[in-house]
Amino acid sequence: SDPALPAARLDARNYPNPFAGRTTLRFELAAKTAVTVSVFNLRGQKLRTLRPGTLAPGSHDLVWDGRGDRGEPLPSGIYLWRLEAGTESRQGRMLKLAD
Repeated sequence: SDPALPAARLDARNYPNPFAGRTTLRFELAAKTAVTVSVFNLRGQKLRTLRPGTLAPGSHDLVWDGRGDRGEPLPSGIYLWRLEAGTESRQGRMLKLAD
């Protein structure tokens, strides 16, 4: 693969946003890449890590169920997601409503 090509394209986003229950992060990969998605609160504390592994080029959907790493439901509020794909990263905000 060409190291000059970014692994992730800029259009990573979650939908629906705001959400209740679950939201889907949609992203595109330009090359086969190891992917990790982390969810943080506004204090920067990591609450959940999703590791789908190495994914093929193309469009991908990853669902977050609004829970932390121990399976506990997280309260309503603003959360941040961070997608890491190879040397690239993207981040965004999401609003979780009461389930």
